[in-house]
Amino acid sequence: MIRDLIHVADWFKPRDTAPPSTRQLVEFLFACDVPPQYEAKNGHRPDKHQVDVVWIDLGQLSCIQLFPRSLSTHLADYPHGRNRIYLGTID
Repeated sequence: MIRDLIHVADWFKPRDTAPPSTRQLVEFLFACDVPPQYEAKNGHRPDKHQVDVVWIDLGQLSCIQLFPRSLSTHLADYPHGRNRIYLGTID
């Protein structure tokens, strides 16, 4: 069950093009309750660059690699009442 919108952020991903360019990504992150029997998987048309689909507790953020790296810092603030925030541009 989806509960709260936690963060909305813009991220400009560098692209390996000539001349160099960036791609704007807008991230929407939600707090969810996941049933114990749920198995994480890609949707019907997965992004070909997507690496994985996982559900983890916020306490396990330090165990995985997130992009952009600063995202784990912003997510760690969620349980302390800092929810529903627009982060602006993150890197």
